[in-house]
Amino acid sequence: MQTRQAVLTDWQVGYELGVSTAPTLIMAGQRFHGKLTVALMVSFI
Repeated sequence: MQTRQAVLTDWQVGYELGVSTAPTLIMAGQRFHGKLTVALMVSFI
């Protein structure tokens, strides 16, 4: 039951943030969909 609740909570947060596809990554308030490159991710670290 604990796993189910964690998944439902994650889904709800994603829904509230407007996530509609996977994978979606949100960094520094910017949303990225699909495959990310290392260079793109490093630019936000």
